[in-house]
Amino acid sequence: MTFEKIKQVVDEWDPIGLLAMGAPENEYYFEVKELFDKLNNNFNVSDVSEIIYDIFIKRFGRDTFTESLDKCKEISNLILE
Repeated sequence: MTFEKIKQVVDEWDPIGLLAMGAPENEYYFEVKELFDKLNNNFNVSDVSEIIYDIFIKRFGRDTFTESLDKCKEISNLILE
């Protein structure tokens, strides 16, 4: 998986809705970078979904990031395919 692939998936997901509101295209750069830095080819969908969930909760808080772990699993599948 590449940084660009992760960025594309996260941007299309737009979990906080910031891009839809006109935020700059690099809005999720730090979250994507952290995810890219943490991942390796040995991770499975559950591992990746927990990492995604933890990153967005840490960055935005539970009040702003309201996506479920199941949704993060869907995103993990897209990243890993």
